[in-house]
Amino acid sequence: MTYGPVTFTPATPPNLYGYHYISVFGQEQAFTISPHSVRVNVGEDVFLKCVIQNQQGKAQWTKDGFALVKPILLFPLINLRASVSFLQSHVTLRNIATLLTRHRPLSPLGFERDVPGYPRHSYSGNPSEGEHHLVIKGTTLDDDGKYQCQVGPTANTSALVASANVTVMVAPRSLSIIRSADSSVVQGTAGHNLYLQCLVSDARPAPSIAWYRNGIMLDKSLHTEKVDEMPPDTKRWSVRSRLLIVPEVQDEGQQYTCRALHPAFARSHKALVDTVTLSVLHPPNAPVITGYTPGHILKEGELLSLSCQSMGGNPRPQLSWYRDGRLLRRPDINHSKAGSEDEGTKAVIGWAVTEDDDGAVYECRAQNEVSGDPSLSDEVALSVLYGPSRVEIAGPSVATAGQEFVLKCVTSKANPAASINWIVHGIKVAPVSSVVSEGDGGGWVTSSYLKYHLERSMKLSEITVECQARNALSKEALNKTRVISIMKPPGHPLLKVEGMEDLVAGGRLIVFCISEGGNPNPGITWVVTQNTFLLGSVTGEERHKHCRIILNWLFKLFAILAINRYHLDIA
Repeated sequence: MTYGPVTFTPATPPNLYGYHYISVFGQEQAFTISPHSVRVNVGEDVFLKCVIQNQQGKAQWTKDGFALVKPILLFPLINLRASVSFLQSHVTLRNIATLLTRHRPLSPLGFERDVPGYPRHSYSGNPSEGEHHLVIKGTTLDDDGKYQCQVGPTANTSALVASANVTVMVAPRSLSIIRSADSSVVQGTAGHNLYLQCLVSDARPAPSIAWYRNGIMLDKSLHTEKVDEMPPDTKRWSVRSRLLIVPEVQDEGQQYTCRALHPAFARSHKALVDTVTLSVLHPPNAPVITGYTPGHILKEGELLSLSCQSMGGNPRPQLSWYRDGRLLRRPDINHSKAGSEDEGTKAVIGWAVTEDDDGAVYECRAQNEVSGDPSLSDEVALSVLYGPSRVEIAGPSVATAGQEFVLKCVTSKANPAASINWIVHGIKVAPVSSVVSEGDGGGWVTSSYLKYHLERSMKLSEITVECQARNALSKEALNKTRVISIMKPPGHPLLKVEGMEDLVAGGRLIVFCISEGGNPNPGITWVVTQNTFLLGSVTGEERHKHCRIILNWLFKLFAILAINRYHLDIA
């Protein structure tokens, strides 16, 4: 507030309105109480005090430089000096009426207790005591401004001016923390910048903003404020505040609150706040597989249960099982279950192990949207004991008496390696050699070789060879049998003739050709050598063959025997 004298010429201005003030000659008029600036909420009342001691000049109130009267103003404050000079040089008793007729001003405040044109404004106090208080009922934004209590000069004293500001406050209409979704949760990634923005709208004067974390106010240096551009006629402002945070995993669940600070809230318990809960996105911990200790030996058919557990992670990770790098898609084993924070996320698989699991690598992978690639994982390689599932014999199925033959017996993979025994015609025979090699995908393959000599003296037409394979996991031996046919030449053919004693022309002669032995059975062919033409042939399973021949003349008979594949001809 300010006030000060205004210098006039010695001439005494006339009393235009006929008011008489009691004053002490020689004493300067002065403010004993001057108005003070106030802040009020819209709708509240204003009471500006103004008391003048030894008042000699006329008093009025102005707002923003203009008297609070109807639009026709007599003496605006900004031309106070010029107006006084005008009156001193032009106003006389003879032209007072003319001056009043030309300007016809309404009384400034102080001259009338009501303010024409301003129904919510009025004077209060005893004017004869120099009391000229201004009362404003139910303030609006139009009442916001600079007010002055003015006292005009006289010949004996200077003019007085005292100023006070009336600030009409409007509480913020709204406050919100801006977020992408209609949710009280805001997501941020651990270790990355996250900006929280708070908007406070439509307030007068411009509001300020405070940020809190879990109820504790944050330092102002951590956030910035910006006043939004608003049309001048709104007389209100909106403010945005931007808070930078770099969340860490331990900040999960922290609450951030934005609060509007405004003088309109000073005399009330009202608070305008908005709160969000921080959800910190972060990768899970590496998974851990339990249920199997590396090096432990499993037996084929044994039940195994593997559990994969991953702690932490936001969002919770997806756990997936892989076998030798391939995703296991069976619904009974590829299942993730999220438990409490202490339990983490689990995926359990269970099955009866087979020989294919020996050496197999089971891997559990944990991944969420922020874990990146490659996924976090843990793995175990299984060791499974199992017997051979099959055995095969390779080698000839036919052999010649007096010769050697070689057979090979091979097992399927087994762990540990299987041993092989050879049984020839019921007698155990030692192999020539045995070789153990690593099988495809694990396990061991056993190969055994048998060399056997067939004695000519053997009267057998076939021989049975058996390969037996087993290991410590085998409940019984696995057998494979091969029957080998023994090739033998037939015996020399013998001719036997019946009816030679009674042979006459036109008679019948019976000739038998007999061959003993031979494997397979020989075929017998008859040939007449006189004209060298074939009489016929017989072949069968019997060892003794004969052919009945009707002879019409005498001839010399020879028999030629061709036996099996060796083409041994005997005449």
